[in-house]
Amino acid sequence: MRLTAWALFILVTTDASVAVAQVRPHWAWSPPRASDRGIDHLVRHRLREAGFAPSPEADRLTLIRRITLDLTGLPPTLEQADAFQADAAPDAYERLVDRLLASPHFGERMAVPWLDAARYADTNGFSIDDHRDMWAWRDWVIRAFNDNVPFDRFLTWQLAGDLVPQATDQQRLATGFLRNGMNTHEGGTLPQEYRVTYIADMVDTVSSVFLGLTVRCAHCHDHKYDPITQEEYYRLYAFFDQAEVRGMGAQNGNTPPVIVVDPPLGTPDDVKKRAGTRIETLQRHRLHPPALLAARAAWEQREREATSSTSDPRLELPANGPKWIWPDRRQDHDEASLERRFVLDSVPATAILLVTCDNAALVKVNGNEVAKTDDWTRPVEVDVTSRLRAGENRITIEARNSGGPAGLLALLGLRDGAGAMRFIVSNQEWLVTSGEEPRPAVEIAPYGQKPWGDVLEAKLRPRLLPEALRVEANLRTKDHWRALNRAFGRVDPRMREHVGALDREIQVLQRVAETGRASVMVMREGRPRTTYLLHRGQYDRPDKKRPVTPGTPSVLPPMADDLGRNRLGLAAWLTTPDHPLTARVAVNRIWQMLFGRGLVTTPNDFGLRGSLPSHPELLDALARE
Repeated sequence: MRLTAWALFILVTTDASVAVAQVRPHWAWSPPRASDRGIDHLVRHRLREAGFAPSPEADRLTLIRRITLDLTGLPPTLEQADAFQADAAPDAYERLVDRLLASPHFGERMAVPWLDAARYADTNGFSIDDHRDMWAWRDWVIRAFNDNVPFDRFLTWQLAGDLVPQATDQQRLATGFLRNGMNTHEGGTLPQEYRVTYIADMVDTVSSVFLGLTVRCAHCHDHKYDPITQEEYYRLYAFFDQAEVRGMGAQNGNTPPVIVVDPPLGTPDDVKKRAGTRIETLQRHRLHPPALLAARAAWEQREREATSSTSDPRLELPANGPKWIWPDRRQDHDEASLERRFVLDSVPATAILLVTCDNAALVKVNGNEVAKTDDWTRPVEVDVTSRLRAGENRITIEARNSGGPAGLLALLGLRDGAGAMRFIVSNQEWLVTSGEEPRPAVEIAPYGQKPWGDVLEAKLRPRLLPEALRVEANLRTKDHWRALNRAFGRVDPRMREHVGALDREIQVLQRVAETGRASVMVMREGRPRTTYLLHRGQYDRPDKKRPVTPGTPSVLPPMADDLGRNRLGLAAWLTTPDHPLTARVAVNRIWQMLFGRGLVTTPNDFGLRGSLPSHPELLDALARE
């Protein structure tokens, strides 16, 4: 039989009767023990036990390289290395360490493993992995390390900064720690299901990051290895269940509750400048995607060959393409007449009109019926060259829809005898003329924005070829390149994905570039609610006979009676001096960062299935200090 630390050791007497049964507690459940021996003594003692002698002192170049990488994550410059090697003063190393601790890069170095543990990300993570803004929380972490914020405050503000009396914006900002988890706004999302998912993520993060325990195992049943029951799991869950947590996330942005804050690092002007620089970089990459340049060049060559082999004149969608327009979506206009007037110097050589309507329309040019459409997903295409004239012209579209406002999308391409193109597109220059004074149409969505914009692609693709193809690459304007990219994107989905991702990031950065401030998701208490144990962890099966109140696992020291049963009280419990786990877990993460492996090699699991500490007395000495 294989015995664990929780096994009962049965001592059998000579007459086969049971004499004693005793329990040996797991090492991590007891408070760290104080030691009167320093770190150096403990390390040397362990080396002697293993039969090793200390390594000789490293040369000065190695020393500065090691400590600079340890404390800043960067190698020393040649000038710094030369200066340290030339510094013969007895306190040269101490002054080197002080300089590195004062470097802004120190906070960045310390923040990297913390951001990993806190599951920091700038996107939402689930199937629609779009943008969100959490960089202000990241910068708060960096500043906290650079400011040497005591660990108890560092923990407390991230867990419950919003509950601190007279909380500042920076303390509320710190609670972004709990909001770093994934969220979703996918169609069909069940908000209550995902609310449970988000809170479970908070419990899992707090338990692994601060306690080094895998309590998530008890979400559905009692923990199989550690002495944590399912009821105790939901008592931890109850600390977070009072918060305002929305199961349906925001689209391409932050899900409330949010606050807008000044940047923790630098000034608003610094942030504006950095955002502007980033936008310029993204716009360059949007125009010329590095990973797709070869594919785009090959496509260009194929398109030139196709163009030269046909006499069919082709059109290209203009940079400012057509938009879906409506009379007024806030009102129930199920019939509308939309009109566009324009002047021509002469009759064009070619005039092609494409129209789609939600959901039926009669199309007229200069009073003459030219087409009908009854399916918004299937645009009509008609040659209207013979219907146009020199002077004023008028396109009239009588749109109808059943049970909602009627809208349309239209494109008229005009080519003169010299091959020059002109476009008339649906936009706010169109007028609504049905039964009242003419007024501008309401613009709803640009071409290419799903689901409305992509309906013209099937019609346009056979006819569209960028005029830019006929221009040498070094003479092309930005409009030429945009036209090329749009056409290329119709055949290569990677281009559409690339442009879409950059457009979303640019949209967010433009807000930052204007204000110099950042939105960040934070914690906020909501209305009081009763927490129930969930049968098998299923969100829709609360056991109404088993309500639970906030509490901590019984294997750990109890919360003091004077601590509030909320996140602030939980933070105070975690930072009590004799807590057996919090300090051990924290110093073990730092040891792992510096040496590549922790004294406990399972930093998120100090439980029965985790590794035993290689140097328990050293771990305890560090934790006590």
